[in-house]
Amino acid sequence: MQIKSKKIKICHVASVDITVKFLLLPQLKFLINDGYDVSAVCSGGKWIKDIENQGVKVKTIKITRKITPISDLVSFFRLFLYFRKEKFDIVHVHTPKAGVLGQIAAKLAGVPIIINTIHGLYFNKVSSPFQKIFFIFVKKIAAKCSDLIFSQNREDINTLIEAKIAKSEKIKYLGNGVDIEKFNSKRFSNEFILNKKKELGIDSGFKIIGAVGRLVKEKGYLELFAAFKKVLNKFPQTMLLAIGPEEPEKKDAFPPAIIKDYDIEKNVIFLGERTDVDELYSLMDVFVLPSHREGFPRTVIEAMAMKRPIIATDIRGCQEAIDNGKNGILFSAKDSEKLYNAITFLLENPEKSDNMAEFAREKAEKEFNEELVFFKIKKEYERLLDKKLHCKKNILLDELKICHITTVDITVRFIVLDFLRFLKSQNCKVFIACSFGKWATFLEKEGFSLHNIKMTRRITPISDLVSLIKLFLYFKKEKFDIVHTYTPKAGVLGRIAAKLAGVPAVIHTSYGFYIGVQIPPATRRLIIFAEKIASHFCDLLFSQNMEDIEWAIAKKVVAPKKIKLLTYGIDVARFDPLRFSEDFVLNKKKELGIENKLIIGMIGRFVEEKGYLDLFNAFKIVKNKIPNAVLLLVAPLDKEKEDALDKSILEEYGIENDTILLGYNQELDNIEEIYSLMDIFVLPSYREGLSMSLLEAQAMKKPVIATDIRGCRESVQDSKTGVLVPLKNPGKLAEAIIFFLSNLQKAVITGEAGRKMVLEKFDERIIFDRIKEEYKNLLKKKTK
Repeated sequence: MQIKSKKIKICHVASVDITVKFLLLPQLKFLINDGYDVSAVCSGGKWIKDIENQGVKVKTIKITRKITPISDLVSFFRLFLYFRKEKFDIVHVHTPKAGVLGQIAAKLAGVPIIINTIHGLYFNKVSSPFQKIFFIFVKKIAAKCSDLIFSQNREDINTLIEAKIAKSEKIKYLGNGVDIEKFNSKRFSNEFILNKKKELGIDSGFKIIGAVGRLVKEKGYLELFAAFKKVLNKFPQTMLLAIGPEEPEKKDAFPPAIIKDYDIEKNVIFLGERTDVDELYSLMDVFVLPSHREGFPRTVIEAMAMKRPIIATDIRGCQEAIDNGKNGILFSAKDSEKLYNAITFLLENPEKSDNMAEFAREKAEKEFNEELVFFKIKKEYERLLDKKLHCKKNILLDELKICHITTVDITVRFIVLDFLRFLKSQNCKVFIACSFGKWATFLEKEGFSLHNIKMTRRITPISDLVSLIKLFLYFKKEKFDIVHTYTPKAGVLGRIAAKLAGVPAVIHTSYGFYIGVQIPPATRRLIIFAEKIASHFCDLLFSQNMEDIEWAIAKKVVAPKKIKLLTYGIDVARFDPLRFSEDFVLNKKKELGIENKLIIGMIGRFVEEKGYLDLFNAFKIVKNKIPNAVLLLVAPLDKEKEDALDKSILEEYGIENDTILLGYNQELDNIEEIYSLMDIFVLPSYREGLSMSLLEAQAMKKPVIATDIRGCRESVQDSKTGVLVPLKNPGKLAEAIIFFLSNLQKAVITGEAGRKMVLEKFDERIIFDRIKEEYKNLLKKKTK
């Protein structure tokens, strides 16, 4: 297989920078992460720096959105000269004016591959005959220059074919998508919503109707204002939020002052162009899009993802997103009376409104995840590159069968799950083999194929042999392309079974070689021997920290060419302290009975190896200096471990009244909320690969204290992003705790530095892309 060595050069073209910033930027970042050289062309504006800061090269060429013959000719020639100079492999155009000029200029400049995404045809039932004839004519000319036309809705595809703008084989349905994790109502607590309302000067008891769109009549605002005037007669405690920029250059632009004509100015807030639109959706009781024309409205699917009940006009695009009466209500365009009826129906029927919102989120998750759209685009790029340039940019992960092996299902749920979701978004067939526990049903509901193979976490020769044979038979039957193993026992058994079963690519992720200080020498030698054997059956081994790599090479556990550094990744949006208001933290502390306390937090299995006994001794010293200090522990019971602790041990140390013990019998899903309560985070562990809890705490801007051991040293820069203390030294641990609790300014600075470090080195999106590339590289070698 021939792989093109140079980066494929792509240029995306849009009329204005706001389109690139708010519609295209996630797609462009995805392409950059996939190894493309990405540029963008648009008119200059205030968002250019933001776009460039995301790694996109920007060329500003003025492209007006109105028909301006002389200016359009200048724009055309500048596009032509730029394309000739840069020699792009692909030019991908968006928006009406940039689409026409860009396609023709790219063709004349000799660009090999030209693609147009139609976000909505600029003619529909309300366009005049002359407008239709003109737009069809220019679309036909531009379409002849393209190799592919993406349409965001299916109705536009029919129009393109019926109007003979392009042949059906040149057109593909794209759809639309949003970041369903960013637009997720679960990110926003009731306290956050109350504070956001307060920030906007809205009474907490008021209902909120929201609309997002440019301030032009085409977006249906005048019908909305007329309907809202009537709504106020029935529901006087209601506010209307209008979110979107003014566009004075548009013929149908209107000033915000127009609301005085409707006598609703006291109940309408114009927020202009915003970057916190996800937060604003969380305030809305009803979302409305009364637009006259849409391609595939992004705002509707953002609101769907945010679990809002939706009212939209019964037009193309909206019809594709809304199943009338199920996840929203469709009404006739320009009919303010029907819009009024729809709004009042939802306000009067909160139960039906909630049901619609649930169905809206469900549909958004299944159909409108932006990564599904990105994957379609990438797949077409690679098809056209192969067809026209006779090169394969990448091996596709599409339809690959990948099996992930862990000893227990809790590892999948809390450590591997985000990566498996990522693989699913790449159209991989994802399988899981592990010992079933309480999380198996949850994982099946996530859409993964699960196989129950019991694996103990201790050395149990007969049981281990049975597990090995079961894994071998399972791999032999399923014929996986890749087997990826995790955790010590599953790692050894899974690698050996996969290679014996003939799996082409076998990968292991080590979270730390099991050679801790408490392991007897004979057991240590046995573990090293097992790792050496398993490594012979492995194509690639990921290690979480550099010290483990050096140790493994020195002990000849694995050949240097087989082992690579790959750290943990953290969902930095989930573990973000800005999500939690002061009121939320205060209320949560009151709920736990620890308000007005200084909180020392720790998260980890309730076993001696995690250093709990050292922490308890240190805490007794701390209490003598700082009486209002408390321990907040998230400590799941681990009965299978020989060094498991019982909660009665708190009484032995006399600290039961100053310790909150959570998650002892049940894992917590809202762990980020617990971090938000902590003043400092400690991890006095004896052995770590690379601690996820440390990274999560640092992402939450918490000053951290950890033992000076491998794994901890990887994420904690002593005296900068935290403090490292000697192993099994309660006195030094107490000193560090007292230092931070007595120097809160230093604690804040340390927390800030920790968050910055996590963003730079441990963002899970970067890690996932690295693993994906390693998968591809390994498969390339195997297919040569």
